[in-house]
Amino acid sequence: IQSDDRTWTDTNRDNIAQETEIGPSNNAAFGLPFLSRRPDPDGLDREYDIETSLAIQHELMRGLSVSGSWFRRSRLNELRTDNQLISFADYFPVNVYSPIDGEEITVYNLNQDKRARFSRSTPTPQTATSVPGSTTGSSSG
Repeated sequence: IQSDDRTWTDTNRDNIAQETEIGPSNNAAFGLPFLSRRPDPDGLDREYDIETSLAIQHELMRGLSVSGSWFRRSRLNELRTDNQLISFADYFPVNVYSPIDGEEITVYNLNQDKRARFSRSTPTPQTATSVPGSTTGSSSG
């Protein structure tokens, strides 16, 4: 994710940002490609899913049937990118209000002084099961 903060002065007050009204870029690397996931030199196993399903249908009489199904999906070797330069403490809460019912919702924004670290760091992917507190996901129903 890249970002760029610029100033805007609406000189003709039309609420449309023209090129001549936008200030210079604060991020020289904005718009340039960069590799956000660096491969582990020891190699990572590829992510994959295993899905199993079973369905059965039985006709009770003409025009009436009953059916049932079961499925299970396991997600294995999921990758998690952990940026070591950014921590949870680098975010601050912002309260916004739902336009539907006015409910207050807390969202988190990255502190201004940490944004350069976010866009220029090289996070290392790791298998999610190697991260403390993570589990391999599976679901069935």
